[in-house]
Amino acid sequence: YEIHWRDWSSDVCSSDLKRHRVLIWGDSHAQMLNSGLAKTLSSDWQLMQIASSGCAARVDHLEQTTSDYCAYSNRFALDTIEKVVPDVVIVAQSNGHNLASMNRVGAALEKLGVKSVVFLGPSPHWQDDLPKILVRRLWPNIPERTWVGVNREVFETNTKLKNKFSTTQGKTYVDVIDAFCNSDGCLTRLGDDAQRDATSWDYGHLTALASEYLAKQILVPQILKGVSSTSK
Repeated sequence: YEIHWRDWSSDVCSSDLKRHRVLIWGDSHAQMLNSGLAKTLSSDWQLMQIASSGCAARVDHLEQTTSDYCAYSNRFALDTIEKVVPDVVIVAQSNGHNLASMNRVGAALEKLGVKSVVFLGPSPHWQDDLPKILVRRLWPNIPERTWVGVNREVFETNTKLKNKFSTTQGKTYVDVIDAFCNSDGCLTRLGDDAQRDATSWDYGHLTALASEYLAKQILVPQILKGVSSTSK
């Protein structure tokens, strides 16, 4: 497994922190947001990340341990959030989205002083690695959008989450699928070259180009909205 974090709680003094801070929390589908936000956020924002592959964000059953790396990662995330109090926390995961867990996470972060929590729904999922679908089923005339190879079950999950999620001033649901899919299908590429400009490098992790696209289209506007609404 991989654990990607930096010990912000120990090596960043409060005087070193930038004016605004956003922290990404979750599994590898949280990790994939970093490159896009790093390129898109203005320089007065500090981008932090605590994300461990295969570990969805949670706030329960986090006893101090070094043997359960998911519990360790999530405990570390909460401890760091308590110390640096980000303006915005973005929570993302591959699958297993659960409204009850989202509500618990949101309540815990609100208690720690976080003003805006952004929960991401699932990204478009493919039945196989997207590059394989492009070569084996759509080559050579690869369309910009397609329904070929799209995992429709994820759409059902996203719809249920979106319809039942209780949006508040400090808690927002972001429909990632809506950013990449419409009635014509889901984006396969964000340019003319399918090999260079593909939206995913496997079943559902966004490429760096797609991460930047999502940041520009939805995440950065939502981050700024969350800060402006809480500063009034």
